[in-house]
Amino acid sequence: MKQVKLYIEATYKGLRPQDGRYGYVLACETSRGLFTSAGAGREMANFQRLGLMAALDALGRMRKPSDIMIITDCAHLVSAYMEGWLDKWQENGWKSTKGKEIVNHELWEQLYKYSQVHLIDADYAEKHEFSSVLLAEMEMANLEIGQKTRLDTLETRRNT
Repeated sequence: MKQVKLYIEATYKGLRPQDGRYGYVLACETSRGLFTSAGAGREMANFQRLGLMAALDALGRMRKPSDIMIITDCAHLVSAYMEGWLDKWQENGWKSTKGKEIVNHELWEQLYKYSQVHLIDADYAEKHEFSSVLLAEMEMANLEIGQKTRLDTLETRRNT
């Protein structure tokens, strides 16, 4: 299985859903060097939803089953993998142990489906090697709300 790192960034201010941006970089070592593929989006959403949307957007670009490590500052996304929440929620019909519907369950369900194809784990990091460039690219992309794009400037094949 190919090993891939998925770096996620999201910018958002406040607690209520509002204008936010997300970006991601998929990075994989190949025989010819590091291959990166990147994208960004803009949505009316809260921080948790932006992190989920970034993960789903990136995972949707994966063509073959892979071993994927998500690196993000979205603690909820990391906890879902580290604590096995996805399997528990799926078994409970996307309800919490208290019987309440899981917030953003439609996105978590999609993420669960990707977890059946890929081996996915997650790690928390406030900043990572692509943080500053992703934040700058997300701002420069000048997207409308609801729009997604590839970040061609971050799509590279480098020899290492």
